[in-house]
Formats: sequence, C-alpha cells, structure tokens
Amino acid sequence: MNTPLQYLLQQFREKTLSERDKGTSFENLMVQYFKTEPFYKQQYAEVLTYADWVDRHGVDLGVSSKKDTGIDLVGITPDGYFRLFAFKGVAGLLPSYN
Repeated sequence: MNTPLQYLLQQFREKTLSERDKGTSFENLMVQYFKTEPFYKQQYAEVLTYADWVDRHGVDLGVSSKKDTGIDLVGITPDGYFRLFAFKGVAGLLPSYN
C-alpha cells in the first residue's frame, strides 16, 4: 500500500505532460508542505516559488528575470532572510509505485 506522498508522486508521474510540469507540480506541493508542516511553518514566514519571489521582492533587489536559474523556492525567515531551495530529480532515485 502506498503512503499519501507516494500516491501524490505517482499522480504527478501519470498526469503531467512534461518534466517541467512534473517539476512545477512538485514545487507547488513543497510550497504547501513548508507552509503547513509545523517545524517548517515556524522556520519560514513565507515560502514562494522563485517567480513569485521575483514579483514581490525582485525590484528592491535588482532582480527582474524569472528565468529558471536552478532556484525553485525561496523561504523567507521571520527575520527577513532569504533561504533558497533547489529540488533535483534523479531518474531512478525514487522508486516507481506501479
């Protein structure tokens, strides 16, 4: 029997049309995880996708490009520091749950 996470990952594999869509789906899942999991909820006042971070903070920091630079998410600590997240998928790292 699959765990809920295994089920979600399998759904990503089956329902996404491209590797990019799969990555975006995983990033959105992780945003929600960091916002709701009690430990991380205390660590970050906000968690944004890189594109959303550029929209909110880029002008102040001289960043205008939303181009994929390898940064997937940005966590903002309660004291205003930025923490960068990069998720890397490695073929075969996670087993297929068929």
